[in-house]
Amino acid sequence: MILSAPQVTAINEAVSHLNLPWRDLFDAIEVATPPEIALLSLDPDPEHQLLRLTAEAASPEAMLDYVASLKQQAVFSAVSMKRHQLDAQDPNNVLRFSVTLSLTANGKRMK
Repeated sequence: MILSAPQVTAINEAVSHLNLPWRDLFDAIEVATPPEIALLSLDPDPEHQLLRLTAEAASPEAMLDYVASLKQQAVFSAVSMKRHQLDAQDPNNVLRFSVTLSLTANGKRMK
């Protein structure tokens, strides 16, 4: 069976997603995520060794504490807030925010 170039590209992309250290990533996120945070999505970018996370927080303090907690996890070499906004249509005025997590090799921080 001969595969076309787009098929090979799609297969390679799927394999790179599967090869991420998912157990370590989920464990680190679970440890860092308090009840005040609602995790909405995780978007992996294996090519750049990034994980984009979208979440909601009840307060600015909870959001900042969460980002600080993520920074303490060994599987992430860098954590940066990319965007945040107050959801004015939500009666609870939650903060929706996005964070980019840079992944480390073997769960050890790169220096």
